[in-house]
Amino acid sequence: MRRVLMATLFAAFVGVMLVLPATAQELHGCQMETTISAVRACVEHAHAEGLIDNQGIANSLLMKLTVAQAALDRGDTPAAINALQAFARETTAQAGKHI
Repeated sequence: MRRVLMATLFAAFVGVMLVLPATAQELHGCQMETTISAVRACVEHAHAEGLIDNQGIANSLLMKLTVAQAALDRGDTPAAINALQAFARETTAQAGKHI
């Protein structure tokens, strides 16, 4: 189950990296770590830089990461995976729209 979680987190991270312009990835706000907190920092930075141009979308993405971290903290790996998959789907759906 841990491998599935790590693979899902990596997929979510890669999804963000593919959607955001290279300039956001190179700046200090987007670290190349596959942790939920690193992805969260990247989303926050992208929103601050205007690369995510809608507060509601940013909030929705951040909430999914909050849910994933909370699930992981309580040992509910399947719920963490579901939240990260939802994050990845929303990131993909918003690419070219608000991201």
